[in-house]
Amino acid sequence: PALGSAGNTAANTTTAPDGGIGGKFLIIGHAGSPRKEPDNTIVGFERALKDGANGLETDVCVTKDNVLVLWHDWSPHGSVALARKAGLTGFKYRPDFGYNSKPVDQFTLEELRREYGYVLPVAGQEGISWERSPHQIPTFEEFAKWAADKAAIELIYLDIKIPADSGYYADLFVSEIWRITEKHGISGKIVFFTTNKDIAARAAEFAKKNGIGLKIGLDREMPAALTMSPVGDGTVKARINIPSFAPVQDASDMNLDYAAVGRPSRVTIAGGWKTYSRII
Repeated sequence: PALGSAGNTAANTTTAPDGGIGGKFLIIGHAGSPRKEPDNTIVGFERALKDGANGLETDVCVTKDNVLVLWHDWSPHGSVALARKAGLTGFKYRPDFGYNSKPVDQFTLEELRREYGYVLPVAGQEGISWERSPHQIPTFEEFAKWAADKAAIELIYLDIKIPADSGYYADLFVSEIWRITEKHGISGKIVFFTTNKDIAARAAEFAKKNGIGLKIGLDREMPAALTMSPVGDGTVKARINIPSFAPVQDASDMNLDYAAVGRPSRVTIAGGWKTYSRII
């Protein structure tokens, strides 16, 4: 997820060796450039573009007053949120919130910005102190307005953080994302991604019913410590086999536009890259 110096490769185009469909290779600023700036902030996206990105990924939640915001963790109580707060991602900044805090959709935008933010650990003679970042949580509209004149951006992937038990938010997300991106002229660059099949199906149905051209995709995260069977025929023992895990068939069956799988990370301890290459 951390974008370093990308050189001058961002604008290169490729042609498939077999004469098939080619296209631009996308260098994605995942949550911006979180090894240099706070994740999911405008300054982070600016840095990603300066370092050579031609695509961006950001996380989207919603507040109590129905404002879409760029923030990674819907609830502060999840294992990922707590790991991020503890600095296990290796990012330069850490999310700042109280351990007794509430989910994002229980705060108004004003309350959220007061309660949540980012801190930078600073080493001093008396140990570590925490410096609060001046960069506040952006609204999705602020991000869209910023992105409107950035010609270098080819695609923007939205990681929709709606929990499985809150699928009713899908209609609001689709309508608001479409309204805002149409307003700022970037709707053709946007992909709505979710790891939940029911939410993806509801979003696609709502978009079709309302004449909304938003592209919808199904995402899967790499499983922890698991090497998958390359064929799924039982010859290689694995708890999950590739045909049942890989999102391409499900996305195709659901008539979605995109399928994605997360790359190996620190939690995919055993067989991470082998599993990933088999999926691809």
